[in-house]
Amino acid sequence: MLVVRNYRLLLGIDRKTYSDVQSWQSLFFYERAKGAHSLYQMYKDAGVTHLLYPPNQRPQGTLQASILFDDFVYNYGKTRKRFGSLELVTMPEQAPPPDPAEYRVLNLAKDGYALGWYDIEQLHEFDRVPRKMRKIPPPKVRYSVAMDQAAINKQLDDTLAVVVKDDHDVSPALQERLSKDFFRAEKFKAFTVYLRRR
Repeated sequence: MLVVRNYRLLLGIDRKTYSDVQSWQSLFFYERAKGAHSLYQMYKDAGVTHLLYPPNQRPQGTLQASILFDDFVYNYGKTRKRFGSLELVTMPEQAPPPDPAEYRVLNLAKDGYALGWYDIEQLHEFDRVPRKMRKIPPPKVRYSVAMDQAAINKQLDDTLAVVVKDDHDVSPALQERLSKDFFRAEKFKAFTVYLRRR
């Protein structure tokens, strides 16, 4: 069975498919996931064997779901095959390691969230809900371009993902850390997801 990430053109696939579009279904509810292990369990319990998605297009409805999907696919997906604009990824045979106690994310991009470090569970606001109706939590640690580099490095040591906006002015020191310790998973129109190298 295929899970198709936030994509609707399914004609001709000739396999049982499930869309994970948050507003259309409730089988795949990413808010419960805290890392790649719990995402694997959710997919496995539903009988998923493959994931299909258009790279760099159509992010999930929440920042949490986009980051966790990328973490799962890019760090634990078994095989990948490209079919036009879509990529097919095979589920791993073994479950990823247990979810971390804290899955820290540095947000420097996502509309509505303040700049700073969040736990992944805080990034569950559905982006199609009007901003005035969202309950956006404050970051655990605020980011500022005036932050001391030692303080930034200390926070980055425990960071598993970084989200940046293309036009955001990332400092040279932060760019150096991104290049050294992270890799670019996906570049969407509104934001880019970097994941820690494992």
